[in-house]
Amino acid sequence: MTGQTLTHYSVGEKLGEGGSAVVYRAVDLALGREVVIKFFSHEGAGGIARFQHEARTISSLNHPNICTIYEIGEHEGRHFLAMELLDGQVLSKTIGGRPLTTDRLIDLGTQIADALEAAHAEGIVHRDVKPANIFVTRSGRIKLLDFGVAVMLPRRVDPTTARSLFSTGGTIPYMSPEQARVEDLDHRTDLFSLGIVLYEMAVGRRPFVGANATDVLSAIVNEPPIAPRAVNPAVPLELDRIITKALEKNPALRYQTASDLKADLHRLKRDLDRASSVRAQAAGQAPISLSMRSSRWLGTAAVVAASAMVGGGWLAIAAVRARSRSAASADVMKGSVRTADVELRPEMERPKNRAAAVVERPTPAPVRPDAPAPRSAATVAPPPAQPGANDPLPAADHFLIARQQIELKLYDQAIDSLRRIAQGPHRQEAIDASFLIASVHDTRGDTANAMSTYIEIANRFPDDPRAAEALAKLAESTLNSKRRDKEQDARRTLTELVQKYPASPWAPRALLMRGEIEAKQGRYQRDETLGGSVPTAAVTYREIVKHYPSSEAAAAALNNLARIYSDAKQFEIAAGTFEELATRDADNRYDAWFAAGEIYEKRIKDKARARAAYLRVQPSSPHYSEARKRVAR
Repeated sequence: MTGQTLTHYSVGEKLGEGGSAVVYRAVDLALGREVVIKFFSHEGAGGIARFQHEARTISSLNHPNICTIYEIGEHEGRHFLAMELLDGQVLSKTIGGRPLTTDRLIDLGTQIADALEAAHAEGIVHRDVKPANIFVTRSGRIKLLDFGVAVMLPRRVDPTTARSLFSTGGTIPYMSPEQARVEDLDHRTDLFSLGIVLYEMAVGRRPFVGANATDVLSAIVNEPPIAPRAVNPAVPLELDRIITKALEKNPALRYQTASDLKADLHRLKRDLDRASSVRAQAAGQAPISLSMRSSRWLGTAAVVAASAMVGGGWLAIAAVRARSRSAASADVMKGSVRTADVELRPEMERPKNRAAAVVERPTPAPVRPDAPAPRSAATVAPPPAQPGANDPLPAADHFLIARQQIELKLYDQAIDSLRRIAQGPHRQEAIDASFLIASVHDTRGDTANAMSTYIEIANRFPDDPRAAEALAKLAESTLNSKRRDKEQDARRTLTELVQKYPASPWAPRALLMRGEIEAKQGRYQRDETLGGSVPTAAVTYREIVKHYPSSEAAAAALNNLARIYSDAKQFEIAAGTFEELATRDADNRYDAWFAAGEIYEKRIKDKARARAAYLRVQPSSPHYSEARKRVAR
């Protein structure tokens, strides 16, 4: 079509091609503007109806976060849409397997929710919310695309049309549980899908994975996702809560409207902006020693200057006395806290020298790097007084203060703030605080105390799902330590994790880590499968594939296993393992078909099987061109 003119559009370069349409850049000759022409590539009345449905659906929505359609037309029997030309990239490329910053996530997430709110207000359910259908312009504006499978409410799905639903009603990794079960749908299915998108922006990967479509659907319906903060500790607690609520499997417990989710994101942005502003103000003030007189803080926006040593001066935590929120907030933002509103505490007078100030801070007892790792919480340094009726701050405020202190690199003070929560009565908050304490130790390179904290979590909360995570983190910290037998100790910890928590998502990861340690150590053992001595890692990797076939670790295990077989000159088994990996690895991370083809070609000398493998190399493979050349020989 490039170079042709249809009606009043001059068609330019081809921009892309999908399963149902081809997209070209074009110029509207009548209005002198650049547009996108989307040609429908499927024949048949049903396909044309779907195409027209998309056009009418989008044209009924007038919103800055939804791609604009200018015209629906036909040229030589081919139907097309003239659409807004966007400059940028789809969200999947923006994410690129890496977490976005919290500010960016909130901005993009709010815009997506705004687009869905507009669609839902018109009774339209998108049903295919995913990063590939969300465009991010260079200016940072979100555009929601592809309403081709959208439906008007109310919608009841006939079980006899399940096949049709799965072929046109969304993309499996981003489906809601009700979509996966082929149940009644309403607008809340989009909110679950948005939760998956938010999760992917927060941690860089999807919450539900599997070796094949069936495994992914099973995970969506039955398995709780790993908490975002467990994957990326930089995720704020409130954002973790928002994402977790959006991913509730029961629609009644999920967000009920896109506006509710958007409002929570707005509140989170407000609180983070306020804290950031206060922190910036504190950093620019002259060194003074202030303390809190009131028993009430401004929500979570406490004036944090956080006991920082600055030259010979001393910044302390300050707060505004109880008065109206609006007046207090205005004073804080203007830097005009009145003298009458603050006072010095006797116990927080300026210390006579810096050494005294340092000595007075409660710090954890040091642990010798070569000492055996303690297995009891009793070995951890005692915390300050527990938060209770006399503590004016709720746990959420202690978390906020601690995070600001961490950003200011005031690690001792942050640990003190977090210990108040860790030793408090609320179980989940205590676990979150303990993990953050360990993270601070890791950041400082204090692996000994990080290990002690992870041991404390595992011993204190053995029945909590995150106990397995604590053991995994303990093994990682052990490997980063200077302990003499660190690899052996880490391997023992990972084995303990698998034995205690075989159903945990951390179990296959632990086995993968253990296999890597065994490979590094060069361990061997007798193996009945191959009838001889094999690397112990091979036995561990087979255990992952056997017991956790739908886990992410299974694909990595198969890849490692295939290479072990190849190194052992077990080429038939190696090629077969690569083929099994290729059928499981939907994202083609390991380029398994090309690896299998090379073994068939160079090792087994079987040209027919080599050619068959090369033909299955995907276009996304870096070896795609080479594979095509080898097929053509």
